Amino acid sequence: MKKWLALLLALLLLSGCAGEATVETASSSAPETAEGRQLPNSTLPEGTGTEPAPETDAPATDVPATDAPVTESAPTGTESAPATDAPVTEEPETEPIPTLESVDPWSLVGVSYFDQGLYDDELGNSYTWGYELPLLEAETSGAEEINNRIDATFGEMVRESLRCMDAGESLAMVHCGFRATVWENVLILHLIGHMDWDYTEYGIYCYDYTTGRYLDTRGLLKEMAVSQQDFLEAVRTQSIQYYKDEYAALPEDMKRDNGYYEGLERMEKGEFVNLDLMAYPDENGSLVVIVPVVSLAGPDYYYQEISLGLGAVG
Repeated sequence: MKKWLALLLALLLLSGCAGEATVETASSSAPETAEGRQLPNSTLPEGTGTEPAPETDAPATDVPATDAPVTESAPTGTESAPATDAPVTEEPETEPIPTLESVDPWSLVGVSYFDQGLYDDELGNSYTWGYELPLLEAETSGAEEINNRIDATFGEMVRESLRCMDAGESLAMVHCGFRATVWENVLILHLIGHMDWDYTEYGIYCYDYTTGRYLDTRGLLKEMAVSQQDFLEAVRTQSIQYYKDEYAALPEDMKRDNGYYEGLERMEKGEFVNLDLMAYPDENGSLVVIVPVVSLAGPDYYYQEISLGLGAVG
């Protein structure tokens, strides 16, 4: 009986030791999982397969520091662009449009020809002659047109006079000169040629120096806000009155004998009234016209300057 009890006790002791060894082995070899411990936030070394990366001393949540520069975000529309060393391209300067304040009209008036002297023709006639022609010194189509018109009329008369002197012939035009006036934005060249037979040739050239345009009579009327109808009626009325005043002191019999009433009829019919008449504004802005007025002696008519009272003061 004692032998059986001793054997049973030994078996029990042996059974207890074996159980403890089994538990310890299981505890040390079982792999850890995410539920047990948080793994480091790093990639696995190449060739390790599914084996976990070795532990480091860095905290599991820290990103390893690198030497790469931090990239800034792109600027938004409200932020200024980063400064660069590239040169700044400036906008090309444009030539300012001439204005009334920026153009000196008197600086545009030049002289294309001047000469004077004494001359005796082959008939024994003596002349004191002098010729001066203006030139608009502006590179515009209007200035070019005016210069061409002056040359075609007065320039040709000067050349003809010089040919006459070379040939010893009598002169037709003895003097030619000019003057310049300005009204607002209009520069006016007045040319006068004095002929040997007491006749005067006129040339009027109006130039808008702020736009570079040549203004003929139609253009001038538009510039001065004067209607063509008002202009023509004023020319007709006032040229008739000028004719009447010119011969008012002439006795009645001389009027009849010298064709006064025939001349008056021509004036009343408006024979010389048209839009091609030369006109210009005076210094007060009143429109002045160069109109032929019938003559009772000498040439058929003489040019007369008549202020119409139209325009800025009309």
